[in-house]
Amino acid sequence: EEGGRLKRPPLLRLQRLSRRLRREGRRLEKAMKSGESVAATTLAFFGESPPKGTALAALQVFLGQVNGFAKEFAQAAKKVREHHARKTRSQSVGGTEDGQAPGRRGSGVGLR
Repeated sequence: EEGGRLKRPPLLRLQRLSRRLRREGRRLEKAMKSGESVAATTLAFFGESPPKGTALAALQVFLGQVNGFAKEFAQAAKKVREHHARKTRSQSVGGTEDGQAPGRRGSGVGLR
């Protein structure tokens, strides 16, 4: 089969390749349109409406922003948990909410 294919005239091989590439191009175009439609629907859910033909790129930017927010939120939540854990530990050993020993408030400045 491989030998028979090579014996075909070059023009015939190029025409066959051209038809195959056009079919593949149509499939890719259809997939891109479908992706654009899904991206536009997703963005519309969040109240965003990009110009026609730019939904995939806009969705990529939007998801990048969501990812950045999620990372920052996770860091903030971690800090809150750490603060809460320190506060809970200091209260369990007899401290006050501000981490000082009972009966001690503020810096002591002006309490002579």
